[in-house]
Amino acid sequence: MIIRVATEEDLTYINSFATIVQNEATGGYLKGIDGSKLNGPGIKEYWVLEETNQVCGWILVGESRAPFTGEATAMIFELYVLPQFRGNGYATFLMNAAINHFKIRGYTKAHLNVFAQNPAKRIYDKLGFYDVATVMEKIL
Repeated sequence: MIIRVATEEDLTYINSFATIVQNEATGGYLKGIDGSKLNGPGIKEYWVLEETNQVCGWILVGESRAPFTGEATAMIFELYVLPQFRGNGYATFLMNAAINHFKIRGYTKAHLNVFAQNPAKRIYDKLGFYDVATVMEKIL
């Protein structure tokens, strides 16, 4: 199992899953909305997890500004493991690689956004991420 920077071919493959990833991550909340601009500006890099020459999942890492303080912070913009590879620890492996990368780069905090019903939230909790703010909504 290796993690490497995504190639152009990988990016085409990853982009073919954009709607699926968005719907799974948001529980369908953003259905029908173009999610291509949701990750905001800044430098980002996709890494793919590959086993036996097959992409099993990916993570999008980069830098952002911390809410409220504006400090530069490491950011995980996207994490996805293909359904047939789930349950093998790949998401945790990708997350730990990102966290270690951020530490080496000198970041003191890493952020991510997650919808409440996203099953990946359990992984984030286990890795020590915690709620900083909650966005609430009421249908009128």
